[in-house]
Amino acid sequence: MSDLTDHPIENDGYYVLIITPLLISWSVSYFTGKTDPYKYSPAWFQPPGWVFGVAWTFFYIMFGLLLFESIVDENYTALGLVIAILFLTYFWQYLFNYKKLYKYAVYDLLAILVLSLMLYYELIKKDIHDTSKFGEGYVLLYTPFIAWIIFAIIMSVHTGYPGIRKIKTI
Repeated sequence: MSDLTDHPIENDGYYVLIITPLLISWSVSYFTGKTDPYKYSPAWFQPPGWVFGVAWTFFYIMFGLLLFESIVDENYTALGLVIAILFLTYFWQYLFNYKKLYKYAVYDLLAILVLSLMLYYELIKKDIHDTSKFGEGYVLLYTPFIAWIIFAIIMSVHTGYPGIRKIKTI
């Protein structure tokens, strides 16, 4: 039923939802500033900075597609989860880059992971792959985000932050 070219939408303004998360991310990044590599020591396995830009651009467009599809299919549970996850990703930028509250940024990532798993279940439970011409693509697009958040949590735990005492290993 739902395809980007064959939606029963009376208002074409909904298509702006696809790029809205990316535009908001750019705004939040502008106001919170970039990550200062001198304030923390990156994990030894942290990828180069450009990887984050490419990955998050993909993820924000994916979330835009999920926003669009959730509204069209009137799946308000998925819509609420997508909005909550987006809010927490923007809030992470505020905590990590602007306030330098690294421990709380990790807690934020854990909350994102929990909500992400709930959204994954919602996407499978509502059979979006049956009601959309894009089908299982929505679930396949979303799965890398969960893997990325798990990677971000691991990377954050292995990152050296000033003022945080590390546990000594034997």
